[in-house]
Amino acid sequence: MIESHSMTNDIRKAVKIELIKKDVSQVDIAEKIGVTPQHLSRMLSESSKSKSGDLPEAWEKLLNELGLELVVKAKSE
Repeated sequence: MIESHSMTNDIRKAVKIELIKKDVSQVDIAEKIGVTPQHLSRMLSESSKSKSGDLPEAWEKLLNELGLELVVKAKSE
C-alpha cells in the first residue's frame, strides 16, 4: 500500500503557494468554492486526514478555482 501522507502534504503546499502567488485569501477562495473558511483551513492543515481515496469535491473545486490540476508522473531517478 502506498503512503499518501507525503503526497497530500505536497498538494497542500502547492495550493498554499498558488494562493500566495495569486494574492488570494483563504476566506475569498473558501467563499468561491462554497466551503467555510474553517473547512478550507482544515483542508490545508497537515493534520487533516481523509478517510476516502476519492478527491473530495471541495478539493476539486479549489484546484479548479486556482487553475491547478492534479497530475501523477514518475519521479526522476
